[in-house]
Amino acid sequence: YVSQSQVMSPMSPRLAAALLDPLALEEALLVGDNEPYQVTDGTDYGIPVYAERAGRLGALVEVRQDLIGRASGVETMGDILARALGRVTEMLARGAS
Repeated sequence: YVSQSQVMSPMSPRLAAALLDPLALEEALLVGDNEPYQVTDGTDYGIPVYAERAGRLGALVEVRQDLIGRASGVETMGDILARALGRVTEMLARGAS
C-alpha cells in the first residue's frame, strides 16, 4: 500500500481528522493518516506557528509530485481538495467535529 496523499495531523488533529473521511470518498485517491511522518514543532513550522499557536485549525496535506506534474493533475487534485474542504467547512459550520 502506497498512499498518494497524506493528511498530517498537528497536535490538535481536528481539521486533519475531518479531512480524512471526505478524501477517503475519492475513488481515485489513496489517503494516509500521518504517513510516513507526523507534524511536530521540531520538524515543521507552518502548522505549529500559523495554526496551533494562533488558536486556528490546521492540517498539512501532502500530495505525491507525480500526481501534480501536469496541469491536468493539478486541476484534478484541486477539484478533489475543493470537494473535501467544502464538506469539512459545512460540517464545521454545523458544529460537528
